[in-house]
Amino acid sequence: MPYVLSFFSQLPVPEPSGATAEGGGASGVLVTAAKRASALARQLEELAEAGDGGGGGSMAEIFKPPSAVLDIAISGAAIIRDELRRRQQAVSPGDGGLAPKAGRAASACRAHDARPSELLAMSMRSACHLAAQLAAAAIRSTAAAARSSKRVSVSREDFGDVVMKTGQTLHQLTVTLSCPAGGWGLTAEQLIACQPHRLLTAGAALLRAIRPDARNVQRALLVIALSQALVALATSQGLGHRFQAWLAPPGAMLPNAAAAAAVDPAERGCHAWSGPCAK
Repeated sequence: MPYVLSFFSQLPVPEPSGATAEGGGASGVLVTAAKRASALARQLEELAEAGDGGGGGSMAEIFKPPSAVLDIAISGAAIIRDELRRRQQAVSPGDGGLAPKAGRAASACRAHDARPSELLAMSMRSACHLAAQLAAAAIRSTAAAARSSKRVSVSREDFGDVVMKTGQTLHQLTVTLSCPAGGWGLTAEQLIACQPHRLLTAGAALLRAIRPDARNVQRALLVIALSQALVALATSQGLGHRFQAWLAPPGAMLPNAAAAAAVDPAERGCHAWSGPCAK
């Protein structure tokens, strides 16, 4: 269990030595990775819509690239968030309110952090989308192979990698939810754009699809990541009411605030059944 708990902190660092999250080289890598992650997520979704169960050659050919790109996206998000935290915590309110000089420094810091903040939102959004589609692809592949001997299932190694990547992405979502919006976290609108309900649904389905003979660490990793994300969403000031709608069965009565938050009917009850959110 200590290994499982410490695994989340062992993220690869994609930036070159001496670069910062806002440096031209590092930020360029992360922007490219985020765009590539979004493109791969769309590609995986299109394969599913075309009826590819996930075990065909086309799926096998693109299975490893999404995993590698997702690695960069979630690692980059962690790096950017940590740098934003250090930079903004260095501008302290001090003695009972910002003095004029400190106030100007705080304003300059917020303006200076606009680009890293946007990059953080882009990285998290693309990572959550790709992780959800990658998990769904692994589930489809396993199910397709079980139905037909002609279908090739995802290898045990690749499936385990998907489980770990899903857990890492869920962990980054949890950490982001615990950060102050407008500081080194994301606003409610930016978090909603990450479509956390789809990632949670895919993660829960992936947990059910883990092979009985799989290493226990895979199951424990995903259980911990899902549990932490669920708690973080339930206690989130910006998403708490929306989260109630995600959990409620279709047709169930909701408090007014939760009903108002769930503006998209497709979000209603997405964790209570295998509906559109799991696709």
